Amino acid sequence: MTIAIKNTQYVQEKRQTNLLRALNHTSLILSSTLDLETILQIGLEQSQIIFRADGSAIELVNDEQKTDYLAIHLNPNLPGTSLLATQQDMAKKTLSDLIFSHRYDEVFIVDENNPALFPVQQTLLETGIEALALAPLILGSDVKGGVVVLFKKSHAYTSEEIDLLLSITHIVSLAIQNAMKRCPNG
Repeated sequence: MTIAIKNTQYVQEKRQTNLLRALNHTSLILSSTLDLETILQIGLEQSQIIFRADGSAIELVNDEQKTDYLAIHLNPNLPGTSLLATQQDMAKKTLSDLIFSHRYDEVFIVDENNPALFPVQQTLLETGIEALALAPLILGSDVKGGVVVLFKKSHAYTSEEIDLLLSITHIVSLAIQNAMKRCPNG
């Protein structure tokens, strides 16, 4: 499971994993080890939207605040064939529209096998879906644990945006899978 939250103190007290320690210098924590009960408890306390690795979402909000990040877990091991050109174009346009609509301030990519958090440069984002496909190679990992793409938002979520992002998760996953096949030494 994957969770994106803002308050680090609670999680660090609950579970001191290598992943948490690697990211404790930021205001964002990612963990694939927390159980659902813990995730729900954190969500209730922090009023977050949580995306699990299977693509399902738990929305926990209040009137005052919503989470600053949208986390999408991309599993490169999903079954599937190579992307059709129309699928590539659709995914690229969707990601480009979201990233460059000024609704997201920053984009972060995290590889669960090689914990690292870094902002993606604007020049990299200009390539759209290719940038996401190359992210695991940049991190130098076999990405067996999948890749988490975090969109830091500057506005409240809408159900349409959540549906749209979730709908392209599989397509992006296949793109990552294909990128790994093209670059087996990454």
